[in-house]
Amino acid sequence: MNRINIIFNDFRNGSVDLGYWSDVVTYSLGNRIRTLSGTFESVIDGNLNNNPITDDGTNWILILKDFIGA
Repeated sequence: MNRINIIFNDFRNGSVDLGYWSDVVTYSLGNRIRTLSGTFESVIDGNLNNNPITDDGTNWILILKDFIGA
């Protein structure tokens, strides 16, 4: 339940560990980033230049889709 609260607060507050994804930053296991498609979490250490939007789940997992609430 604590992980869900953290993810919800990240979405609500617009904050994640390291901001928006960059192809020049090396991410560690568990780092979370934001893209236009949602918030992703790195599932590997040394995650460099792996686009989370096109990833097949090898390097990133989608933890929260972005949406426009009403």
